[in-house]
Amino acid sequence: MVISIEEDKLREIISDELKKRAVKPELVTAKQVAEMLQIGVTTVYELKSAGKIPASLSTLGRTNRWVRKEILDWIDAGSPNRQKWEAIKSCR
Repeated sequence: MVISIEEDKLREIISDELKKRAVKPELVTAKQVAEMLQIGVTTVYELKSAGKIPASLSTLGRTNRWVRKEILDWIDAGSPNRQKWEAIKSCR
């Protein structure tokens, strides 16, 4: 017996499977960002409020997390302010 699957349905199945296997970005806390930058946690929040570090993701209400790779890329780019960083990211 041969089962025929429509092309669109097959694409959907493959897409769903790839999403399941996708690696989720590693999220880091303000404390971990502070360690990466060798500064205090309070300073991380001050820099965030001043727009001098990449934006955090809000998770679980008021908890902030940053994407580890983004922080590392931001450091490699010379630690520009958030506005310039967003422009750099959009050109990638």
